[in-house]
Amino acid sequence: MDTERGLMRRVARGDQAAFTDLAERYAPKLLAVAGRLLGSRADAEDAVQRALMRSYAGAAGYDARWAVSTWLYRILTNICVDELRRRATRNAPDDGSVARALSAASSNHRPPAAYLDLHRAFARVPREARILM
Repeated sequence: MDTERGLMRRVARGDQAAFTDLAERYAPKLLAVAGRLLGSRADAEDAVQRALMRSYAGAAGYDARWAVSTWLYRILTNICVDELRRRATRNAPDDGSVARALSAASSNHRPPAAYLDLHRAFARVPREARILM
């Protein structure tokens, strides 16, 4: 862990070789996390690239009390949450989609109110918490 903190000190001073070493160590792990959160390899790769660039730019703000991995995962998670928010905004359900869901529920011989209650309950869950689901 001290080696990683030493790498971060070097990165904060602008050492590109140290940043390359750090990126090579963490990119595969970050990609796995981003892939699970975003569900798309391309989006995950973009998120990891943004996280690594943000970590390079913000290396001077790194506090050595934190594990480097924790710091990098937090940056990545914030980027993924932002992407999920953007998706939710783009794909926000309109009144027609709720009506279609109710119609589909009726054709499945299930009470439409059950789906409406589920939809309303899910809508109340904060977007940040939805990544856990």
